[in-house]
Amino acid sequence: MRISDFKTRVTVLALAPAPDGGGGYTETWQEIEGMPVYAALEPKSAAARTETGSMEERTVLKVTLRYRDDITPASRLEIDGAVYAITSLAPQEKVYLVLQAVRL
Repeated sequence: MRISDFKTRVTVLALAPAPDGGGGYTETWQEIEGMPVYAALEPKSAAARTETGSMEERTVLKVTLRYRDDITPASRLEIDGAVYAITSLAPQEKVYLVLQAVRL
C-alpha cells in the first residue's frame, strides 16, 4: 500500500453505555481517541436473501487503515455520514488493519 491510497476520513466509534436516569443504560457510540484516521476503501457489493425470498442490496466495504490495537469487531465505522458494522478484522503484521464492514 502507498500513503496516497489512504484518502478517506474514517471515524471509529466504540459503544459507551450512558445512564438513562431510570437505573438502566442507553447505548451510545462515541469516537475513540485519535479520530478521524485516513483509510483506503475498496467497495464490495453483496446481496442477501430476506425471509420473504426477495433480494436485498447491502453496501460492503474493505477498509484498510494503519494498525491500531483499540479497534475491535465490536467497534463501528463512520464514513461520510454513514455507519458501518465491522464483520471481520485482520491485522497485517501490526502495520495495517484490514476490515470488512457492512452499512447499517
